[in-house]
Formats: sequence, C-alpha cells, structure tokens
Amino acid sequence: MFHLTVIGNNNEVSHVNVNADVIGETDAFDMSGDNNYVHDVVVTNGDECVTVKTPTKNFRAENIVCHYTAGCNMGSFGNGANTASISGVYYKNVTMYNSEAGAQIKTYPNNLGSVTNVTYDGFKLVDVDYPMSVNLYWCPHSNCPSATGTLTVSDVTFKNFQGTENGNSRPAALIDCIPNHRCTNINFQNVAVTASNGAATHDSFTNACGSGRSGLPKC
Repeated sequence: MFHLTVIGNNNEVSHVNVNADVIGETDAFDMSGDNNYVHDVVVTNGDECVTVKTPTKNFRAENIVCHYTAGCNMGSFGNGANTASISGVYYKNVTMYNSEAGAQIKTYPNNLGSVTNVTYDGFKLVDVDYPMSVNLYWCPHSNCPSATGTLTVSDVTFKNFQGTENGNSRPAALIDCIPNHRCTNINFQNVAVTASNGAATHDSFTNACGSGRSGLPKC
C-alpha cells in the first residue's frame, strides 16, 4: 500500500529514495497539514509521487525526481460530502520520467470546497501522459457520480514546463471544470511541451479562464 503518509503540521521529509513495483496503490508521499516540506526525494513506483491531500495549507515540495509514477498531484478529492481545503501549494524543480501525469489536480465531480493559490514551477517531463491537468471529472471507475459538486479552483500557475508528452494524442494542458463553478485564473508561463512522437500537442479547456495558452479565455 502507501509508503509514507504525513498528517500534521510543520513536518519535513527529505533525502528519501522510494523503490516500488510499478503497480497501483503504491503512493510514495501523501501529505496533509500546514507548513509541510518535502525535498530531495527520488521515487520509482506505479502511483502518486509527492501528493497533496486535504486539508493542506502552505505546502512546499522541491528537487523531486519521479519514475513511472501517477504524478505530483493534488487529490484525488473523494466521492460525496468530503470537502477539500487546499491553499498555498508550491512545487519547484520536478523531473518526471514515463509517468501518467506531471502536475494534476483531480477530484470526483461531486466534491465540495476550494483549491487556491497553487504554483507548479520548473517541471522537466520525459514521456508524460498528462503534463498539466485540472480534472474535476476525475473518476477511477465507470460508475461515477453526477456533476453536483461546488469545488472551486482558482489562481493556479503552471510555469517553466519543458519536455515531452507521451505521444498518445492526450492534451499537453487539460482543464476540465464544473459548469457554474468554473476554474479561474489558470495561468501558463514559459511552457514548451511537445509530443514524443513528433505529433503536435493540443490543449483542452472546459469551464475555465486564465492566460498564457492559446484557446484559454481571459477571466
């Protein structure tokens, strides 16, 4: 199952190497609480690398290397009346190899709460399925709940993203939010992500506004 779960405040995790089978349910670091810090870790597994769970405030992660992971994510925020409370998250200097996601916020479509003030800065990507993603319709099975959630996502920045999407025609940037609770101020700066097979990457924006990518309307 999961390797290290930290629940609490003012914790620091550093200089750890996690090597696991490339299968699901092998999260390396699941973090929740206030003022937590993860740095200088290396992960090889088949699930989350360094992931933020709720509630979290003022979290920082930097100098992270992830192999075959499901990404440095936020969530998933669960099914039903669970309320997410995330603010002040900063990722810096992350390298992803052959991973399902780079930086991803994911939640069931009936979740509540808010995610705000998030920055992903300095991601180097090698064959990553979803390089940049905010997916409020994420669901790991076919029987998913309806989109009755009121979760809001705001002030999220993806900057200094370089590298390759795995070439399976997935979008370099996927933003899929709930109608009437759209994602606001989603910003992209200095992004250069191409497909590993030479095909053009594309973006997919639904119920979102911000700046920095073609097709994303201004708020």
